[in-house]
Amino acid sequence: MMIEKYGRRIKWLILQMTPYLLMVILYRFFLKDVYLLGWMVRRNFVYIWLIVGVLTLLNRIKIANALAITDISAIIIGQVIGTRIKQNNLLKINEDMPAGQVYRLQNHQGFYIWLLIMFLFVIGLIIYHLIRRKRT
Repeated sequence: MMIEKYGRRIKWLILQMTPYLLMVILYRFFLKDVYLLGWMVRRNFVYIWLIVGVLTLLNRIKIANALAITDISAIIIGQVIGTRIKQNNLLKINEDMPAGQVYRLQNHQGFYIWLLIMFLFVIGLIIYHLIRRKRT
């Protein structure tokens, strides 16, 4: 009984953690110059893993899956759009600009895009649960 109860959760947990593990492996061996992926691997990336894992073990598998998919998608979207923004901003830099403005234009915006997507996910999840609660 215990194995049946937790076996399904463990299978989901392994499935959910596989993309994260692949991202770490890709970063460590192939994509060291990818800003957002490197930032996530070195810093706060693990907190999302923990939240997904806890939700899965608490049998909130749908929410955990949605969070994992949103996080992976947000990392990819943030990297692509952030790189595009940085490339466009680098073209705007000239010799007459103050150092602060040059610094701002050289920054990668991927983290902020990731954060916005994750924030919108949480807001959407709250709205979904409020609407669902009103129906019942």
